[in-house]
Amino acid sequence: MIPDLRVILVIAAVTVLGGCRSTRSPAWYADDWRGFPFHEAREKLNDYGRVILVCITADHGERIEREVNGAKTFAGHLHHYTATVVKSYKGNCKTADRVAFVEGFCPCGGERPITTNTSVGNLVFLLVDGEVQAGAEFSVDPFDTEQYDPKTDRLFTRVFKHRGTPQNGFQQSGPADRALRGG
Repeated sequence: MIPDLRVILVIAAVTVLGGCRSTRSPAWYADDWRGFPFHEAREKLNDYGRVILVCITADHGERIEREVNGAKTFAGHLHHYTATVVKSYKGNCKTADRVAFVEGFCPCGGERPITTNTSVGNLVFLLVDGEVQAGAEFSVDPFDTEQYDPKTDRLFTRVFKHRGTPQNGFQQSGPADRALRGG
């Protein structure tokens, strides 16, 4: 039993002193999005017409009711947002564009209090299927919004960095993006 203990101690010492090192670069850890490896994430993200990072400037909730047999019943929530584009990864939005969008929530989550301006200042990724036009509110599925995360930012930048020219949807980083990175 003593030789087995020595072997275990030697292995433990080599592991601790030598360290466990991965052959992958640190950038590998940004290669995962919603559980998908990089190549699958790229395919899924290419299905969206617009991928943008926005800063929320105003928001408010709205209770939706429907009439059933003459009585009004709760049917869900809408949450309206106004935001400024901080970075455009894909699509025709430009840094500093103002956008308005709405998220719908089904009643399955139960009634929630109607809130105003609770999200102001938050950075949010928007994955949009349709057109984004200045001044017009567009709808976004709640599953197509995501709170800002530096790893996701790096992944989106990597996925969309070779998309082309400003004329066909690629935009260089603007001053707001450099400020976001602290540069």
